[in-house]
Amino acid sequence: SVLSGGQKQLLNLASIMAMQPEVLILDEPDAPMSESVKNTFYDSLIEMKNKFEQMIVVTHSEKMQAFIQANDSDCNIIEL
Repeated sequence: SVLSGGQKQLLNLASIMAMQPEVLILDEPDAPMSESVKNTFYDSLIEMKNKFEQMIVVTHSEKMQAFIQANDSDCNIIEL
């Protein structure tokens, strides 16, 4: 079967997480994802934030920003 762009993005993320980096940097991680895959990804963000000392997310997605702010009280949003 063929993976969608969002599914490939999730697979790439899982591969990186398996390497257990100290810092996780995500640049527009939900850009190629359908809404259903985005929801799965957002749920995974909650789990990821507990596994990494630092997680940096670069996004223009207002939905992602709102999700992060609602689910992470330690989050700092920097808008440029």
